[in-house]
Amino acid sequence: MTRKGLVVVCLLIVGCVSNVKDNGTSRLIEGDVTMPVPLSETANVELSLLTVVDGRVLTVGKMRYRLGMLPLTFSMRLGSLQFSHENLFLQTHLRWDGKRAIQAKSQQRIIAGKRVIVQLSPLPCYPECL
Repeated sequence: MTRKGLVVVCLLIVGCVSNVKDNGTSRLIEGDVTMPVPLSETANVELSLLTVVDGRVLTVGKMRYRLGMLPLTFSMRLGSLQFSHENLFLQTHLRWDGKRAIQAKSQQRIIAGKRVIVQLSPLPCYPECL
């Protein structure tokens, strides 16, 4: 077999390789979490970034913070694949540290390139939800 033949056979076996370049398409979601009433104890704030694909709710990103007071400033970087969905929603829950019951919550749509202001709404049972 000639050299050309070997090169062709090697290319057929190996195949083609392509590189996907990230041209700054990753997106940064930034914002603040506030609440109209002060925290009475240490709390955990969970931020979940959600999207809907084929009628199913999928989690795209999630962050947790442990804090003693608000406001909380957050930032979450998403890759181009995560940010490719048009409808992104930010769901936020506040729980007391070591407890499972939600004390306050919020859900809102995210607009690309716009700073997010999350206003947590305390539940009627706040601060003693079980």
